[in-house]
Amino acid sequence: MTLAAAAIVVVALLALAVPVSSSNDPAMAGGGSAVTASGSTSLSISVSNAFAFSPNAVGNLAPNSTISVTLTTLGSLAHTFTLVNASNEGYNLASLAGGNPAAVTAGQLNSFFAKYPPLVNVPFLTTLGSKEINFTSPAKGWYEFICTEPGHYQSGMFGFLAFGMDVPSNLSGATVNTGPGLPVFIITGTIVSLVVIAVVLAFVVGRRRQGEEMPPERLGYPEPPVEPSPPHSGTPPTGK
Repeated sequence: MTLAAAAIVVVALLALAVPVSSSNDPAMAGGGSAVTASGSTSLSISVSNAFAFSPNAVGNLAPNSTISVTLTTLGSLAHTFTLVNASNEGYNLASLAGGNPAAVTAGQLNSFFAKYPPLVNVPFLTTLGSKEINFTSPAKGWYEFICTEPGHYQSGMFGFLAFGMDVPSNLSGATVNTGPGLPVFIITGTIVSLVVIAVVLAFVVGRRRQGEEMPPERLGYPEPPVEPSPPHSGTPPTGK
């Protein structure tokens, strides 16, 4: 079984070398992307049938200015662009549920926005196309924006705008904790299958090296018929 053990070790090393992106990967914040506006007073945000804004983080927008936003719809689902205003203080809505957006309830969101009315709260078009809105940006700081359609925020539809500063790096990893995800299950299943195949092959090779020929029926072939023995030559003995 030495070959089987070696095969298992090799497969395990290959598995460790495969980069797996989980829902907690900082590079996958909300499923979108990050850009730097460098003092700009305009930006564009698009949505599709996925629960994500693109981009989902824009830094260095101009503070205390009129900001023009182009909202583009690339799908058919209803979405909103709702910009949080927490008394000019950066506020991550995930803190309503211990840092896990998926656990934030609709009631918690409603209570929060009743206390802190959003800076912006407008729907995207529900057909393909774009529309432009304007709002006055707040003082220097970062602010979260979300979709308030039921379940969309909890599924990862949120992002961050920063005025007069970069988006803080700790926000880039604010993601929904949805477990290991499909890639992990696929890779795990593949590893298990390879290990089983390696063990079976090692067992067969080991038996053959030991000179123990596998019977045909063990390999899935029918056992060959037994040929009858030829009669002995010579004169049969006669009785006395």
